[in-house]
Amino acid sequence: MVSPAHIVLAEDDALVRSLCCRVLERAGHRVQACSDGDAVMEALERSAFDLALLDWHLPGLSGQALMEAIGWRWPDLPMIMMTGFSNENKAVAAVQYAQAYLRKPVPNHVLLETVAMVLHRSRKRPPSGDPELLSPETGSAPARRTAGRVVINPLCCEAQFDNGPPQSLTVAEYALLSRLVASAGEVVSHRALAAPLTSRTLSAQEAAALCKHHICSLRAKLEPSPSSPRFIVTVRGRGYRLDPEPP
Repeated sequence: MVSPAHIVLAEDDALVRSLCCRVLERAGHRVQACSDGDAVMEALERSAFDLALLDWHLPGLSGQALMEAIGWRWPDLPMIMMTGFSNENKAVAAVQYAQAYLRKPVPNHVLLETVAMVLHRSRKRPPSGDPELLSPETGSAPARRTAGRVVINPLCCEAQFDNGPPQSLTVAEYALLSRLVASAGEVVSHRALAAPLTSRTLSAQEAAALCKHHICSLRAKLEPSPSSPRFIVTVRGRGYRLDPEPP
């Protein structure tokens, strides 16, 4: 169970805004509701927030411009983008800064589950003697997951390849890499990789576009030579494969 958070919400539809506030507040969160991007920026200047929940289509400052501004000004603030679009290019743009995106209409349980996931991944508990984080469920250090020379840390949302330095990952990057680690050596389809990023079923083209963006980011962070990746291998027309022990 994730502890209550302070959330800034941007939604120009009054009814949707009210419903989102009600669902989040019933779950124990504090919500600052805004009807446009400019109001969000003002709220962020005045108060500290744990999460930004943003609509793509906003009056004034657009959703994409708002994400870019927040990403530059408050790089540690996690974002969730709510969208009503199905265009794959817009989907890719939405997740360049946001840790997750949701297609409208968003079921209440999906909204709460996504908020909890993003908050859980973004929060790091202070170290106590050992730099390893403690699990809020068990109070003990979580086991790192390994596949050959690939190591991922669930609570830190970090990964490392080939004994390189640990790299912080976004929620979306971690979700993709975790899926590849679970099926190390096997081809994982675009749709299977993209499934954790949305509550809707994506078309093959949408799924491929989303995966390509995040795979490029993962390679840039983790591959010894991103332009010639050895760990995350593209299987043309099918998906990607994690080679845990590349030559």
